[in-house]
Amino acid sequence: MTRDRTFLLDTCVLLWWLSGDPRLTGAWEERLRVARAQESAASIWESAIKHRLGKLPISPIDLITAANQAGFEALPVTAAHAAATAALQPSKPSWPMPV
Repeated sequence: MTRDRTFLLDTCVLLWWLSGDPRLTGAWEERLRVARAQESAASIWESAIKHRLGKLPISPIDLITAANQAGFEALPVTAAHAAATAALQPSKPSWPMPV
């Protein structure tokens, strides 16, 4: 099996995949099954916040374990990634941040 495509999974897609949610269509499940799929440390961070607030039942540790078992690669957020955000175009932030 070649993994010539790489997908960075959005937090929702990661959760849908791991829970078998029907919002992730069969076609996308197959694409992800044969592709190189990555989950971002930012998705785990977002999930941890929602778990702490009681809005997500799965713990971040269990989410990491499930993603590893599914064969997803962890994509870290480095200091260089954080610094690169200074070059992004400004947007109007929504405060407080929606959760």
